[in-house]
Amino acid sequence: MAVFIKARGNQTYLGTNAEYDQVDYPGSVSDYDITQNADGTLTVSHPELGTDTLTSIEGFWFIGDASWYSVDDAIALAGGGDLPPDPTIVGTNGNDDLSGTNIDNVFLGSDGNDTMDGNGGAYNQVNYDGALADYVFRQNADGSVTVFHPQLGTDTLTDIDGFWFTGEAAWYSMADALRIAEGTIPGTVTEEPVIQEPVIEEPVVEEPVVEEPVVEEPVVEAPVVEEPVAETPTDDGGGGNGRGNGRGNRPDRNNNEPIVEEPVVEEPVIEEPVTNEPVDAVNTLSGGTMVNGIYSGTNGADNLTGSDNAETFYVGMGTDSIDGNGGQDTLRLDGDAIEWTFTQNNDGSITLSHATWGENTITGVEQLTFMRSGTTMTVAEAIAATDGLPTFRVDGDGVINGTAGDDVMTGSNQTDMFYGGVGDDSYDGRDGFDQLNYDGTRNEYDITQNADGSYTIAHEVWGTDTFTDVEGLYFNGNNEWIAVTDLV
Repeated sequence: MAVFIKARGNQTYLGTNAEYDQVDYPGSVSDYDITQNADGTLTVSHPELGTDTLTSIEGFWFIGDASWYSVDDAIALAGGGDLPPDPTIVGTNGNDDLSGTNIDNVFLGSDGNDTMDGNGGAYNQVNYDGALADYVFRQNADGSVTVFHPQLGTDTLTDIDGFWFTGEAAWYSMADALRIAEGTIPGTVTEEPVIQEPVIEEPVVEEPVVEEPVVEEPVVEAPVVEEPVAETPTDDGGGGNGRGNGRGNRPDRNNNEPIVEEPVVEEPVIEEPVTNEPVDAVNTLSGGTMVNGIYSGTNGADNLTGSDNAETFYVGMGTDSIDGNGGQDTLRLDGDAIEWTFTQNNDGSITLSHATWGENTITGVEQLTFMRSGTTMTVAEAIAATDGLPTFRVDGDGVINGTAGDDVMTGSNQTDMFYGGVGDDSYDGRDGFDQLNYDGTRNEYDITQNADGSYTIAHEVWGTDTFTDVEGLYFNGNNEWIAVTDLV
């Protein structure tokens, strides 16, 4: 999906054939002439801003109207024309089965468990109350998508291309909605994890082998009796030895009895079996609530601590502290990376600040997911991506964003849109069309005109702002655009 921001002069905007693409224009649709050419391209002309040529563009956002239009509606309304019949398909507060036609279809999601089928329309959209973060999306095996809301019910969608959430005045493609808000639908069947009991092996006790002693019988050698040799005396006239050797040799006798050694019997060593008992994480989660697998805080000041496992955190608004505390941890953030300011602190922690969402100080968090774009990056990559950017950042909608403090913002001589967020901010639109974007609805603010022609707008949460040379205010709580001349 591509969203182009109109620049002054004759421009060419080329979308993609496979995705939804949009051009945002200042002013009202009635300020323009829009025609469709024979080759399918669009020509959009304005007496001061120039003439544009558009290819593969499916929709428009006109800032002055604070409204989105399909191509057909924009062509019909350009130059002050009238809308064709309302294509919105509206059900009841019960369980409805709604089906579109083969043209552009817009369904209005209401109470009840509804089924909505685009039925082959060129572009099919569902409008929901609230914000995308209020819903859980799940894609089914048959290609349909289930959308759950705790109060509004569970819808089943087929052949739907995009969504409009009135609470945040934001459009999402089906792919973006699934990527950002996919989770487990309460009440659906999920497989319980199989916990294998540890196998305890019984020790093998070997019986000792006792060897019987071998008793050797003594060998008694029979005596060798030598026969005496009788010497025949010689008659030599002398006296010889008349005694023969009449004693034989006695046998050597071994009178020692055989020694029988008792066998040494060694006692078997019995080793206790080792059981693989599951070991709990060193630290347990604290400070938040687990919602659809995301450890979540509130819109106040939160202090979340993770475990040794991998966790995903979300804290909303406020001044928050998140300690991943081991594991590969991810923090989900509203907006885009370029809307956040990163400050590396001396103690190794990192502070993230945003005009709307406040300040988060993180330790032991490795990844950040930016919910507007669905982009996930490491903390180091996010810091590098925003390094050197100006204090006031231009977001994907062409809006100049302030900080969480008190901002002084000055416009150019062209079209400028500002969003200051929290703090007491000051705006000078100067020349050109200038608009301020505010959270909530008009009736939440006190607006007064000052003696010098400037205006003061005050809110108990967002602060007190002063502005001059601004033509209009947009309140995203109810998608209302008001000319400054109509404020008081």
